[in-house]
Amino acid sequence: MRRRTTQIADLPFRTFAEDRIVPDEEFHRIKITEWWLRKFDAASPAQRQEWAAEILAADEAIQRNINPYLRESWVLTERSSRIDTRNHVALYDNFRREIVSYHLDIPLTSPQALTSLEPKQGSARAA
Repeated sequence: MRRRTTQIADLPFRTFAEDRIVPDEEFHRIKITEWWLRKFDAASPAQRQEWAAEILAADEAIQRNINPYLRESWVLTERSSRIDTRNHVALYDNFRREIVSYHLDIPLTSPQALTSLEPKQGSARAA
């Protein structure tokens, strides 16, 4: 998160952003996630299934949209910092699958269950 504030020349504002805004944003995201899990857990099985399908479709659309940015970002990171990014696609895909599976309470065990970050696979979602 700090990379967002590294270009701020006003040091007091930069410090405020790093020490107050970023932690508040993180706290807000945690609270939203907790709210979602309570709401989802209290819903009927039919409602949960409907919400899970809608959220999964939206998440897939977003993933397809950000994949080019993420690929470019990893290339630039590797080039500029010499960080070894081997296996980052598998790590990213597996982490995403675990997070989506957990928050929607659905099994996503197949590697093709979600759109991969891998460029050659494109949309690998199983039909």
